[in-house]
Amino acid sequence: MPEFSGLDTILELTREFLTVKVVGISGMGGGDSSLLSTAKLLGARHTLRKPFEMKELLDAVRYELAH
Repeated sequence: MPEFSGLDTILELTREFLTVKVVGISGMGGGDSSLLSTAKLLGARHTLRKPFEMKELLDAVRYELAH
């Protein structure tokens, strides 16, 4: 995303839409866990690190659709 980072996007979404349900996904190598931790602090309800299993993503989406 040329104008916003993923973290910027999460922040904007959670500010604009108070009930938005965000699943953060990162494949950024070494700083990956700190990016995902920050994503949670900014409002991501679930975080996944690449590579992930499709089941993990589906489980996160199903959970959010049910709650």
